[in-house]
Amino acid sequence: MEPSCEAEVELLLDWAVNQNPQSSYIRLTSIPCKRAFELPEGYSPKLGEGVTLVDGDEVVVFAYGPVMLASTVDAANMVKAESNLQVKVVNLPWLNAIDPNWFTSIVTEAKSYRFDRQPL
Repeated sequence: MEPSCEAEVELLLDWAVNQNPQSSYIRLTSIPCKRAFELPEGYSPKLGEGVTLVDGDEVVVFAYGPVMLASTVDAANMVKAESNLQVKVVNLPWLNAIDPNWFTSIVTEAKSYRFDRQPL
């Protein structure tokens, strides 16, 4: 797991100690970086699932960690300002687990998703 911010460190550590029946590894980033997002109120980590940080219905971008998420949120905001393209940014802290049903539900919400699963 790689937390996106200090608040998520606490949430993921709690999950690792109190919910995960296996061993856990938390990768921490200790360099200073700006945070252009807030975790949603009531967010609770669920193995293999992420949380939306920026709403959008045309494109979905998944990222993790403070550096990548800050850059992704900035890019989504820039794209929206320049072209009005609505980019959803999803924080996915799990580096080795993705729930396929959750992932499919998030991806198919995007207008750019085609049911024949071919790139646009």
